Amino acid sequence: AVRHLSHDSEIQMKYLHILFQTKRHIYNGTSSYGKFHEMQIRLYVKHRPDLLLPFLQTSRHYSLSEALEMCTSHDPPLTCETAYVLKRMGKSKDAVKLLVEDGNVRVCVCVCVYKVKKMPFQLYLLLTIHTGTRGN
Repeated sequence: AVRHLSHDSEIQMKYLHILFQTKRHIYNGTSSYGKFHEMQIRLYVKHRPDLLLPFLQTSRHYSLSEALEMCTSHDPPLTCETAYVLKRMGKSKDAVKLLVEDGNVRVCVCVCVYKVKKMPFQLYLLLTIHTGTRGN
């Protein structure tokens, strides 16, 4: 069905989003749907960047390097989403640096709240926001 909707990428995105919302266990749990996850990232970036972060946090069927490229090439760059992907790639310092340089406290708090169990990362973000200093 997804391929039949290729003439309208916004409708494709809505269809995949409905699958993601209503059939999450099946959509994320089987490799047969995995091939659509990178397509869904591209479609979210293009049409609804506000829906991208929850998808990135839930899905495990996408290339981190491809997701990073899509997030950073968006104009304007998708800072919170980029930081999340960097963190998943094991590049926490790069993620923190990006958030601090961006200067967007809302974005920093977004990542802080999501990573509550990662105290060193959370503490570093909170100290950076509170003191206004930049980490080395």
